[in-house]
Amino acid sequence: MIYQLIYRSQAMEKTDWETLEALMTTSINNNKESDLTGMLLFTGEHFLQVLEGEYIKINRTFYDICRDKRHHNLKLITFTPVVKRHFSEWSMRLVNYNNLDLNLKEHLTRKYGVVNNSLVVPDDPLLAFSLLFDIYTMDQS
Repeated sequence: MIYQLIYRSQAMEKTDWETLEALMTTSINNNKESDLTGMLLFTGEHFLQVLEGEYIKINRTFYDICRDKRHHNLKLITFTPVVKRHFSEWSMRLVNYNNLDLNLKEHLTRKYGVVNNSLVVPDDPLLAFSLLFDIYTMDQS
């Protein structure tokens, strides 16, 4: 059975893009080995991540994520079984909101809102999934 986990967290002040890119290289390799898929959205202030795969493998990965010092105020939004993977094309994708195509940024801003010049990262499971899936589907086209 496939599970999906979504969490949000707040970035530490000194989080830079190069550090996140290095993290993604490691994550891609680890996720391929564990048969996990998903994406990590970075807004400059917050992270929103989805992971998909076997329960025990997601659990182990999330345990490591919780211990990571590059973020704080971590909140588990949902951890639930799903019928299928929704992010199957990405073992892990890092998305920087600030570097997105202008049309996609405008769409996301209208749909989810902006507070203090940062995209609103929802706590609601359906809205959080919708935000991530909007980016995934628009990036695939």
